Amino acid sequence: MPTQLESAIVRFWSVGRSVIGTGFLVDDRKILTCAHVVTSAFNIPDDTPEPPAEKIWVDFPLLAPRETYSARVIFWQPERSDNSIISEGEEDIAGLELDTDPPAGARPGNLVLAEDLWNHKFRAFGFPDGYEDGVWASGVLRARRTDDWVRIK
Repeated sequence: MPTQLESAIVRFWSVGRSVIGTGFLVDDRKILTCAHVVTSAFNIPDDTPEPPAEKIWVDFPLLAPRETYSARVIFWQPERSDNSIISEGEEDIAGLELDTDPPAGARPGNLVLAEDLWNHKFRAFGFPDGYEDGVWASGVLRARRTDDWVRIK
């Protein structure tokens, strides 16, 4: 039986049908990802000010691989080419809504807010180049940088 994290993972496909990124289910039909994942799907600039109106295709690779679902962008905060700070550093975020219910077993992931990050363990799943079926990564968080972000690379 998939864990809650596994049942929330979403894989994004480009219009050319290649894997371009990941996101996760945060509500019954809502998905959160990076805006650059969406722009990659449509091969448009990362700082495109308006969200694409076209459908984007996703699947739930650890539940129903390659059973695709369409979704539309409902929230859009793209990367900024001028490096200005938007809403206290919030950028490169996209919210999408599935056009239909997700596959059986899909469950929203838990979002966690934490102040003390030092030694906080994490695990993540993604689709770097050459890993169409995904790969897990894990590590330990430390603390914020001077730009107020905690980066995981």
